[in-house]
Amino acid sequence: MKRVLIVLLVLSLSVFSVFAAGQKEKSSQSVEAQGTAENPTVISVVLKDLGDYLEMLSVMEQELAKDGIYVKFSPVQLQEGSYEDAMSLMIQGGTIPDLMYFQGGDYAFAITQGVLEDMSSYIDNSKYLKNALDSHALARLENYPYLLWVSSPRNKVPVVRTDWLNQMETAQAVMDDPTIDNYYAFLKELQTKFTHNTALTCQGGTDGLAEIDMLFGQAFGATNTWVVGPDGRYQYAKVSDAELAKLEFYAKLYKENLLDREYLSKKYSAKEQDFYKGMTGLVLATQNTVVAKYENKSIAANGPEATLTVLPPAKGADGSCFFSPVAVDKETRGWAISKYSDNKQLVFDILDWLAGPRGSLLDQFGFSGVHYEITPDNKLHIIDSSWWARFHEELKNFDLGMEYVGEIPLFAQPIMGEASAMVSSHTILDNAFMIPDDYVTEWDAATLVYKEFAADFVSGKKTRKDWNAFVDEWNKMGGKVVTDYANTVLK
Repeated sequence: MKRVLIVLLVLSLSVFSVFAAGQKEKSSQSVEAQGTAENPTVISVVLKDLGDYLEMLSVMEQELAKDGIYVKFSPVQLQEGSYEDAMSLMIQGGTIPDLMYFQGGDYAFAITQGVLEDMSSYIDNSKYLKNALDSHALARLENYPYLLWVSSPRNKVPVVRTDWLNQMETAQAVMDDPTIDNYYAFLKELQTKFTHNTALTCQGGTDGLAEIDMLFGQAFGATNTWVVGPDGRYQYAKVSDAELAKLEFYAKLYKENLLDREYLSKKYSAKEQDFYKGMTGLVLATQNTVVAKYENKSIAANGPEATLTVLPPAKGADGSCFFSPVAVDKETRGWAISKYSDNKQLVFDILDWLAGPRGSLLDQFGFSGVHYEITPDNKLHIIDSSWWARFHEELKNFDLGMEYVGEIPLFAQPIMGEASAMVSSHTILDNAFMIPDDYVTEWDAATLVYKEFAADFVSGKKTRKDWNAFVDEWNKMGGKVVTDYANTVLK
């Protein structure tokens, strides 16, 4: 049965390739449509959670028209099922909207099928986006110019209640010199003085230790996904001596209940509630508006003194102090433009407009008179701060040039500045690369071997004596093949 499905998939992709070639020929003979107020250009668009965008698209049409861009958005309905699968079926079926949001599954259509537009020249010639993109986003576009996602690095920062921090004897040491030993002492004090339960909780799930690694991962010597091993060749960091030392530290935290015993099964909402209820003292929050939301909820649950303080990442023996390195091989989500659209430049101009004065006001603050209003003295009065940006999550150096009155938007709250500064000063770019299709199956198998072993090691089911057997199994299941490839890519 599996072989039949594979054959059918190959045949469907072959048919799709013929379709795409025909579209390419048609597109090359087309002239980009120029919309007018009476006859706006129709832009087809596919979005995840379409209901959250319908009113936004309607208001966008009105606001774009004020700047002389006349368009009519035509949302494409997807079949039921996972978004990634539905996107794949739609494109394979011959429907390629002008503007597409991807959250996985884009690689085959960008590289193998070649139906996504290379946005390199568009970015270079943009009016706003080239100045709104962070360095990691620019690096990702250089490596993979088919997906655009405007955001700061999605690193997670450790946060703790400020009222508790001010009462702790270990606080100054962990702020000034966040070594592993100082962090361990800090977690012990959190547990004994305040939580009387556990000190650190995180959301594990399918990502395993990725969240807690944000805080501690680099302190043991593995500063990138691929590190130079004893033989001078690159080796995967998770089978290095640094990884073994890190897992032993996590096992110690787990044994002493400083790390939540339920970290692998902990749901996002449960992690949050444990923190607000004081059942844990330290959590990691994504460095975007999530940090501000955590602080607001902490204050609501525990009073005005329960603001949050952002802590630094753990410090390595060599003095390095970084969060998990930021991958720059490609975006994992974002906006793509159809290579066969008759309106490629217009579609990109809309994305660029959303980073400009009128577009960013709409995208970042919502609808005038509903979510905000501009006062007679030219101040921005926030009416409803529940709005969230629909297109560009976070613009670099965003400044509307207005003073805020009323509610302060999440991204303008002081803790956002603290988190941003902490990430900026403790972030490095990673050397991870896209795994070629030929090695994806092997890499997935090797990754599963690691996750299972790591979970068993932290819980005490495995120990140092099982390490060599794990590395052998990891290599056998595909790790060696990918490692050999890595040494041809990395210089």
